[in-house]
Amino acid sequence: VKMVHNAIEYGVLQVLGEGLWLLEKSELDVDLTGTIQAWNHGSIIQSRLLEMCGKVFANREDFDPIAAEIGGGSSMANFSSRRIWPICSCTSCHSHILL
Repeated sequence: VKMVHNAIEYGVLQVLGEGLWLLEKSELDVDLTGTIQAWNHGSIIQSRLLEMCGKVFANREDFDPIAAEIGGGSSMANFSSRRIWPICSCTSCHSHILL
């Protein structure tokens, strides 16, 4: 149960990260901290994960160094195996998932 929970959490973080990266790299002048705050107040994606992302973004100069603030290091080897487990489990159960 915990591994499925973690897989969902990783998926949400991946989508948030990709969306924010797209906004930052766009030609628009987007205040990412303000955007996160707006999303986290009354939006359907309001969450503790978004709140934590907002805290990280509030103290940064650009997107690239955030990875060092939110994790990595020696735990990354375990992260990869935990992230791939749900995909392998779905495949072995013949479930259809979009990747």
